[in-house]
Amino acid sequence: MKPIEMKSELRDATGKSAVRALRKGGRLPAVLYGEGKPPLPLSLDKRFVQRTIAAEGGEHTVVSLSFENSSEPPQLAMFKEIQHATISRELLHADLLRISLDKKVEVGISVEFINSESVKKKGGIVQQNMSEITIECFP
Repeated sequence: MKPIEMKSELRDATGKSAVRALRKGGRLPAVLYGEGKPPLPLSLDKRFVQRTIAAEGGEHTVVSLSFENSSEPPQLAMFKEIQHATISRELLHADLLRISLDKKVEVGISVEFINSESVKKKGGIVQQNMSEITIECFP
């Protein structure tokens, strides 16, 4: 699967007021971690992130980040965690993890039952003991 090209901007300002101003402008605050490099505070296009998550591989989508206001080379990354508002489910913040295609990553995948209604109709009982499993694989 080819990584999705995503444009980002390095951000200087951090803190509550700076993040609020970003969100007001349709941007999503994010941080890029991993690979033994210092974390980079980023700003992403919120609508593009929403469409990418909905249309592609969910919250574990692999992206190629290019930096518009920096000379940094594009980097492969994967969404590690995405924070949503409790009631409105609006995107609030994203954590991205630098990845390499030749190293394994560990991700949590949610478990969903399919056709559990048909089991219940036949008198069976469905119990879900785990809501998420952790797998280790290549990106």
